[in-house]
Amino acid sequence: MKKRFILIVVIAITIVGILISYMQPRVIIKNADLLEILEVVHYLDNGKPDDITEQVNINLLAETISNYKCRKIPKSFAPLRIDDITFEINGRYSNKPLHILLGDIYIVYESSKKGGFQIINGAELLAEVDLLIES
Repeated sequence: MKKRFILIVVIAITIVGILISYMQPRVIIKNADLLEILEVVHYLDNGKPDDITEQVNINLLAETISNYKCRKIPKSFAPLRIDDITFEINGRYSNKPLHILLGDIYIVYESSKKGGFQIINGAELLAEVDLLIES
């Protein structure tokens, strides 16, 4: 009986530890040098996309993104209205696709089929990206 109780306690502690680990945020990218930004799109008020990649300091944008975290548990974010997006950043990180949506929604994802990870302090990241584009 005592061994069974100890086993149950160990299993419960393990499960709680795993849950706590998944609730902790993770960085969006660990190394800004490994992020290759391919496209930065600004969605205008009329919903039309404007490719502003050439107007952005890509290295500074990658460094800015590396300062932010996201949740570890993915969630579905589709369908999505284009009006919800102000900026879309597309690129590759460690040879995998990376997409970031900023606006009324703050999501980073690899594939929309897998779901996206909510960006913590996404409004701050949006403000920083906005400043990068203005300067």
